[in-house]
Amino acid sequence: MKLVSLVSPGLLLIASLATSCGGEQQSSSGSADAAPPVPELPSYIDSFDPSVRDLVLEAHGELAGDALDPGRWMKLGMAYEAHSEAALAADCYRGAVSLDDQQARWWYRLAMALQGNDQLEEGLVALERSLVLHDGHGPAHWRKGLWLLELSREEEARVSFERAIELDPADETGHIGLVQVHLRLGENDQAARALEGSPILLGANGPWATKLLGTAYQRVGREDEARNLLANSKAATPVQRDSWNDELDGYRRGMAAINRQARALIAAGRAPRAVEILEGARVQNPDHVPILRTLGAAYATAGRTKSALEVLKSASELEPENTELRIDTAWAHAMHGELQAALGDALEILQEAPENNKAHILHAQLLMDLGRDEEAIAAFQSALEFGARNPAMLVDIGKKQIGLGRLEDSLASFVLAANQSPVLQSAWIGQAIVNIEMKRFQAADIALKRVEVLAELQPGGADPVVGEIRSQLTALQQEGTREDGGADR
Repeated sequence: MKLVSLVSPGLLLIASLATSCGGEQQSSSGSADAAPPVPELPSYIDSFDPSVRDLVLEAHGELAGDALDPGRWMKLGMAYEAHSEAALAADCYRGAVSLDDQQARWWYRLAMALQGNDQLEEGLVALERSLVLHDGHGPAHWRKGLWLLELSREEEARVSFERAIELDPADETGHIGLVQVHLRLGENDQAARALEGSPILLGANGPWATKLLGTAYQRVGREDEARNLLANSKAATPVQRDSWNDELDGYRRGMAAINRQARALIAAGRAPRAVEILEGARVQNPDHVPILRTLGAAYATAGRTKSALEVLKSASELEPENTELRIDTAWAHAMHGELQAALGDALEILQEAPENNKAHILHAQLLMDLGRDEEAIAAFQSALEFGARNPAMLVDIGKKQIGLGRLEDSLASFVLAANQSPVLQSAWIGQAIVNIEMKRFQAADIALKRVEVLAELQPGGADPVVGEIRSQLTALQQEGTREDGGADR
């Protein structure tokens, strides 16, 4: 019997991954008799952003000085991976693990680079090696689950997602992964139940979860609900948090890469970290408008409205014809309390770009803030005509319509808001209030029941006003029963 027949295919692939740079595999000592050959620089290195090129040249020079140091292989690999050069990164990571194969994070980086280079099965082997060395990193488990799904190994993926949830129940990706398993296996009712009323729909992954819920509804024949959900989540992508992947942040040099990373951090609720990265980038290039715009968004999200306004003003001065940037600056004026200045900006933008629905939304919000409700309603109607979707503002418009006695219009606003965002409690509360006012008690009861279901599943429970509305509705229903034998009014 040949010796190779006694070795599992997985172990052979691990050995191949660790030694394919040409060096002798060394288990944990951090040294070897012969170092792997230092890879040549890519022929297209002059096309790199200058700051990226400098980083790569520095890391490559350090590696050439001591190719027996696995940390230097990792540094060069991470410089490549941080700038989407997955194949080059994988070669470097192989060099590192050939010198020291006991570092879970290093195998993890190799796995990520291989997957990024469309070598999914090889990446999965490296990921499993990382998990053997350290089982406690939740994102490694949900990544394994996602990769197994790509390979149509659904039941194995389910186990990985469950382990990720066990390690960190607050991490949304594991829960969403289980929903994806349900959908892949045709368990569409289970997928829908897992998401209906889930707090995930209100979190960073809300749009992505909404898309999955819409898919589940579509498959079980709930076409109208599915259509609304899918229309509002066409471009949705998952938001994933992974502290081991954050280690690449320190290697990002190109402005485009930094900007993408910062926007992902803002979406994930980590605006202060985005501010740190962007402020560093601004020092490198003070006039880079995309960086300035994202920095303004990060400041605003972090509550630093004065800083947001200052940086967005600077960006607008650099690109005065950029309409989207001018809208951002006007919002910053408003957030900083300068409503009249913001309104002037909005009107000027609308004169030049009358079909821009974002400008109409800004105009409507400013008019509401200034107490000019009739004008605000008209402005928001214009936004809708030009394709705007904003369920939270629809609720605000509905409230203004109640105050103006326009109950049918108000009900229409609340219904549209609920269609666009079925988990928005205020949209259902608004429907209940208007239906009570219009003596449509059965419709009010349906809306309140929806709120009560949502409240059980969402952080913070129900709005305190729900109990008051329920008491009022019960009293009116009892009164109606006494007066006319129970017919619904």
